[in-house]
Amino acid sequence: MQKGLEQGLAQGHQADARAIARKILASDPEARLIASVTGITLEALSTLSH
Repeated sequence: MQKGLEQGLAQGHQADARAIARKILASDPEARLIASVTGITLEALSTLSH
């Protein structure tokens, strides 16, 4: 049961990361700012959003 909970949490985090990446990419100027501040590349954000 614990393994199932851990998998559910991991999937939830992945879905959250994709949703955040989509929002960032939707507003291009913010995407560039966030990429420069966090060190995440725009390509990585694009990959996360899919």
